[in-house]
Amino acid sequence: MTKKSKRKPRKKVKEDMRGWATKCLPTQQQVQTFWRTIDGCKRVYNLAVEWGEAERAETKKVPKTNDLKKRFRAFSKHDPAWAPVRKVYSKAIDSVFEAIGNAYSHALRRLKEGPTKFKDWSSWPRWKKDEWIGWPSPKDEKNPNGSFEACVAKVEVTPFRVILPPYFGSVRLAEQGYIPTGVYTVPRRYVCVRYYSGSWYISIQLPHQPKPVTSATGPVVLDICRRVSSCSDGTSYCAPMPYCKEERAIADLQRQQSHKRKHSRNWRKIDKRIKALHRRVAAIRNAAQHECSSDLVRRKAPSAIVSLRPKVKEEMAPSEETETKRAKAERNKPIADTGCYEFWRQVDYKARWAGIKSTVVLKDGTAPSPDL
Repeated sequence: MTKKSKRKPRKKVKEDMRGWATKCLPTQQQVQTFWRTIDGCKRVYNLAVEWGEAERAETKKVPKTNDLKKRFRAFSKHDPAWAPVRKVYSKAIDSVFEAIGNAYSHALRRLKEGPTKFKDWSSWPRWKKDEWIGWPSPKDEKNPNGSFEACVAKVEVTPFRVILPPYFGSVRLAEQGYIPTGVYTVPRRYVCVRYYSGSWYISIQLPHQPKPVTSATGPVVLDICRRVSSCSDGTSYCAPMPYCKEERAIADLQRQQSHKRKHSRNWRKIDKRIKALHRRVAAIRNAAQHECSSDLVRRKAPSAIVSLRPKVKEEMAPSEETETKRAKAERNKPIADTGCYEFWRQVDYKARWAGIKSTVVLKDGTAPSPDL
């Protein structure tokens, strides 16, 4: 008898993906469907996390995603309290269990890695250690903000609409022509609908082919300062400081809101204005980060070095060494307002798209951490 030769599986070629997020304008019927899906996903997520944490505390093992899914289906099959959830799009519910499985796998990875050179594991209290590991925690069902994954195999994008499964229908876009049009085959978790601060947004990850850049210019070094960031080739970028400019207005509105009865009509009016200001601050900061990072990569330098701490102790004035903690926080607020870690992330992936080697370091030569 001849042995059958085993064929080696083909290696999947990973495509570079780019995310597109834009505001959408769903109809009243679609809004009701979106809310029903978000509420159902939150309820399922909280119940599965409760079961998983109870099993982990009892058996000291991480629960399996398939076991949680089978238990939920048997539990909610004949329970009348879960009848609204049974009407929710089934693939969106399945994506909830996949998200829980990914959360447990990431927590196990962080637990296995243990301490890093920036953190001393032994001196941490237990609650802080568990928080850093990131075990899944229940979501606030009263918080209106939320999202769900549409879970589509193919997505069709037109200049005016994004066509989702028949359960949701085609969603009208507020910004026309922003997302590239066409019919795309994407992984089913690459289309997400989100509600945030009174508006609906849709995000899609589509295949992206980066164009390599070749140039003979030298490296570009960028120092992020408090108000104006200077570049080694003479270019300077002015920091917009959106939160510093709107901080007084936000504080005044929050003071007015504190004198209103909670969840009253006037309280909700002020709360809507506060959310609009925070959304404006986030939009200005996001636009400035993308403009600066894109312009830095467009210079077509073979390497880019970004410094996130422009001041060291010996460069400070004598009066700054003895200043209070509050004064230091006020002085460094413009640097925190720029979002240094997000800016580093954008420079890193845009440089990889353009074939540029990017290095982000601090003044002491160390790499930045997500706490920045």
